[in-house]
Amino acid sequence: MTTRERQRPLLQDHAELRRRRLLAGMSQAALARQAGIGVSHASLIESGRRSAGVELLGRLAGVLGCEVGDLMAPEALQGVSRP
Repeated sequence: MTTRERQRPLLQDHAELRRRRLLAGMSQAALARQAGIGVSHASLIESGRRSAGVELLGRLAGVLGCEVGDLMAPEALQGVSRP
C-alpha cells in the first residue's frame, strides 16, 4: 500500500465511531491519546467534519477493539467481502 493510499480519506460512519467509543467507556481525549492524534482531530473525525485515512482508521479500530470495516459507512464497503 502506498503512502497516498494510506492517507486517502475513506467514507466513515462517524456515529458508529462515537457509539463504539462510548461503549468502550472512553473519552475523546483517551481515544485520541491512544490513537496518537490530538483531541481536536478526534473530535473533528467523530463529528464528520474531517475524514481519516486507512492508517488512522486502523489505529482507531485497534484502540476500540474492532475492525476497520466496522467504522466505515456501508457504501464504502460495497463490493468488499467480509470474513
